[in-house]
This record gives sequence, C-alpha cells and structure tokens, in this order.
Amino acid sequence: MEGIPKKTFTPLGEYVSLHVHKVDQTKGGVVLPQGVGDPSNSPTATVIAVGPDCKWVKEGDVVVCHMDTAARNVIHQGHKVVVCKESQLIGVSIKVEDD
Repeated sequence: MEGIPKKTFTPLGEYVSLHVHKVDQTKGGVVLPQGVGDPSNSPTATVIAVGPDCKWVKEGDVVVCHMDTAARNVIHQGHKVVVCKESQLIGVSIKVEDD
C-alpha cells in the first residue's frame, strides 16, 4: 500500500480529501473496498485536506466512511485521493489505549 499522499490541493466548501486505508482484492483481481460484504466493517481513511466550511474534521484525522457516499476518486498530480462532503462521513476514529 502506498503511503498517505501529500496535500496537493485544498477542497472547496465542506469537501474533504481522503486517503482510504485498506483495499482488498479477490483472486480474480476484483478490488473490494473495506466493508464490502460486512456492513459492520466500514472503511477508514485519513483526512488529507479540508475545505474552509468543514466544522468536524481536520487534517490528519482518521475517519469512518460510509460505503454508499457520493465520493469521487480523484488523481491530482499523480496522487489518488477520494473527495467527499464532510457530512457524508460517519465519524472520527478515537484511539483507545489498551489497559
């Protein structure tokens, strides 16, 4: 898996650009985004950049995505990112320390 792409543009409005963490592939080469087949396993992504109207997430946050969003795959300056509205995210992941 590639590392997290650098910020190459700033989204407008409430849009965010994301780097999706895990993508699985079948033996036949079909790419299955994390969460397909198991609705309890929603994909996570790192926020690369946020638009000026975003209120809940910031750069570097790890967010939980909804598989049914109207997200767009974008390749900009050679970096593949996903762009969606902040309101299409489910929430921000919180790191929990093991006891």
